[in-house]
Amino acid sequence: MEIGHKGQTIKFNIEYKKRKKIKIHIDQGRRITVLAPKGTKEEHIIELVKSKTTLILEKLKSMEKETKDIVENKYEDGDKLLYLGKYYVMNVIRDNNIEKNMIDFNNGQFTIILKEYDKDIIKKLIKRFYKKQCKKVILKRINHYDNYFHKKIRNIEIIESKNKWGSCNSNKKLDFNWRLIMAPIEIIDYVVVHEMCHLDHMNHLKSFWRLLGKIIPDYKRRSEWLQYYGNSLNI
Repeated sequence: MEIGHKGQTIKFNIEYKKRKKIKIHIDQGRRITVLAPKGTKEEHIIELVKSKTTLILEKLKSMEKETKDIVENKYEDGDKLLYLGKYYVMNVIRDNNIEKNMIDFNNGQFTIILKEYDKDIIKKLIKRFYKKQCKKVILKRINHYDNYFHKKIRNIEIIESKNKWGSCNSNKKLDFNWRLIMAPIEIIDYVVVHEMCHLDHMNHLKSFWRLLGKIIPDYKRRSEWLQYYGNSLNI
């Protein structure tokens, strides 16, 4: 199936599944699949895709650029890393005299100092740095929004997950995916506030969405950003 938009053609397939909501999925090959609940009218699906054409085309354009610039990342000197929504140059230095391998972010670039070049070691250093910075940033954002909530967080943890960006349990413990540190700060804010809203509403009923909308009025746009660009937040 296909639709036209400003001289461009968007081709997509429809898959009917046992689910509650429609989801537009774009895989790494830039193939578009609309996952829809069984019984959804085709006309409704087409209208939804039409309403998302701008986001879809932006995502396809971004993926094309990533294919050219980022997939070829060999974690060598001059390559780029994604951090808080922007790409920064990576400066890789070999120094046999250092006691341990190091990574630092300063003056708009990453500096990685190694005893000897090893791609896996570089990725481990980056991941460790991202996890540490993710916790620092999220704690600051929690403090920024804390006055909106009556109940307080007992603990937060930075986790690794392929299918969730954050969670909140009944013990007021919040988990956040370390990959969020690669997203723009407004997207991090959305996930932080989303999970903080669960302090008062452990569900996704209307009261939850009203509270979220009061604090983050454009939460739908930010949620869609994660849906379309989330796969690019990785090393």
